[in-house]
Amino acid sequence: MTRPSPESTEPASLHSCTELPSRDVLDRIADRWSIAVMRVLAEQGPQRFGALERALPGISRKMLTQTLRGIERDGMITRTVFPEVPPHVEYGATELGIASLGPIDVLCEWSRRYMPQVEQSRRDYDAAHADAGADAPTTGASAPADLRRPTSQG
Repeated sequence: MTRPSPESTEPASLHSCTELPSRDVLDRIADRWSIAVMRVLAEQGPQRFGALERALPGISRKMLTQTLRGIERDGMITRTVFPEVPPHVEYGATELGIASLGPIDVLCEWSRRYMPQVEQSRRDYDAAHADAGADAPTTGASAPADLRRPTSQG
């Protein structure tokens, strides 16, 4: 696929998700915990670490720390340290973080609506390609790599 020229009337959005910044954002929101943390902060307001930990069953302290650092670095949340003894730290959603939840909600709604069709298509494909054995793609993160079939060296 070629990129549109500057004078092209083709919408830039057709190519925008192939650009690195879009991929970077998609990688951030695709991880298991970032959206959940941002959702808690957007809906419940600023929270301390312990409150976030309780609001997100199953998250480890290490993963929560890594997630908070990543989304803080991206500008999705703020970390405010209050000069008290003991130190008091709160995390809050930024305007950028809250704005990101709208498109995420659209994607989640699309997933809820169309995932049964995607799953059926996968079952149909797998059944039709059952004889392909190891060459058949799998679902999940490894699927793109599985689509690369070895070429015969003849």
